[in-house]
Amino acid sequence: MPPSTIENVRAVYEQTVIPQTGYNCFQKVILQTLCEEKGIQVRSTAVWSSDLTKDDYTKALLNHVSAHMIDQSEN
Repeated sequence: MPPSTIENVRAVYEQTVIPQTGYNCFQKVILQTLCEEKGIQVRSTAVWSSDLTKDDYTKALLNHVSAHMIDQSEN
């Protein structure tokens, strides 16, 4: 199975520790789908455009997982 499938990105998302490069092999549309499934808000980091980039989706996923892990460690 190629690494760029929605099933594979879900598996990465469920890991406890995700490296900064954990989502690099996935296409933007796959990352977008996962963000939509999980209800993760994605903001554009571009200065001149509001178009979302692959990097925007990657950052949103990494931030969401980090925030979730912090919440769990405080309980």
